[in-house]
Amino acid sequence: MSEFSQTNGSATDAAALRFAAEVREYGAEGVRKAQADAREAGVPLVYSINGILHWELPDGSLTTADPWQDAAGGDGAAKTAES
Repeated sequence: MSEFSQTNGSATDAAALRFAAEVREYGAEGVRKAQADAREAGVPLVYSINGILHWELPDGSLTTADPWQDAAGGDGAAKTAES
């Protein structure tokens, strides 16, 4: 077992664990907000599940087909205002 996976029960260890939990929660909160914003804007969310990309479409369904493929003219890159 590595020295990093063992704790000696000190106050410093407890404070570090509390800090790590707080940072993790801030990150999770940010992800939830970004997901909500994307859903509100009608933008598909993308997840990697066992190394396979899945898109959550605005209607809530999941697909492994890239929804941007058709929107981009077949190359998977989103079109810009100039294109």
